[in-house]
Amino acid sequence: MNWYISAVSAHPIYMAIIQFAILGTFGEVVSKWIVNNKIYWPFTVKETIWKMIVWSILAVAIKYAFAGFKGYVQALVEHNLLPQAVTTNKFLKAFTLSTFTNLQFGIFMVVFHRVLDNVIVKVKNWKGLEKGIEVGMQEGLEKGKEEGMQEGEKKKQIEIAKISLKQGLNIETISIITGLTKEEIEELQREIENLKKQQGQIPRNRSVVIKKENYQLILVPTKED
Repeated sequence: MNWYISAVSAHPIYMAIIQFAILGTFGEVVSKWIVNNKIYWPFTVKETIWKMIVWSILAVAIKYAFAGFKGYVQALVEHNLLPQAVTTNKFLKAFTLSTFTNLQFGIFMVVFHRVLDNVIVKVKNWKGLEKGIEVGMQEGLEKGKEEGMQEGEKKKQIEIAKISLKQGLNIETISIITGLTKEEIEELQREIENLKKQQGQIPRNRSVVIKKENYQLILVPTKED
C-alpha cells in the first residue's frame, strides 16, 4: 500500500489518468449490465479504447479542478464568506470542496464527457441532458413567476399599510388587514415620520375611504382635500 501512496504523491497526474481510465470505463460497463440486466462487454475494442482516453482527459481536468478549488474555498474563508470551521474540520472541508467543485465544474464535465462520447459513436446523443435542461428551465420560469406574483402582492400590501398609517389606523389592525408583521409596519411608520421631518410638513395626499371587509381593504379615492 505504501508504494501506491508514494506513486500518487510523486506522480499525481499519471496516477489519476490510470485510475480514471480503468475505473471510469468499468463503471460504464457495469451501468450497461444494470440497465440490460445481463453481464456482457457492451463496447467494441475501438469504443473501449476511446472511452479510456476520454476518462484520462477528464482525470486531468478533475485533478486540476480539485486542486484549484482548494484555493477557491480557502479564499472564501479568508474573505469571511465561509466559516473558519471549513478549514479546521476535515469532513466539512471535504464536503465544501466537493460541493463547490460539482456545482461549478460538474456541469462542464458532464457536457464535455458527452461531447467526447459522441465523437466516437458519431451521433448527437444528448438524451437526458436535453430533458434536464428543459425541466430546469420550466421550473425556473414557474418559480420566477411565483416569486414575481408574491413580490407584487407584497408591494400592494405595503402601499395599503402606508395609507392606513397616514389615516391613523393602529398597527394591530393594519397587521390583520395586510398580513404584514408588526415590525414591518413599525418600520414603515418610521419611514413616513422621517419623510415628514425631511419635508418639514405633512405632505398633502389624496384622501381615501377605508372599509374593512373580511380583513381586506377597499380603497376608494375621493376628491382632493
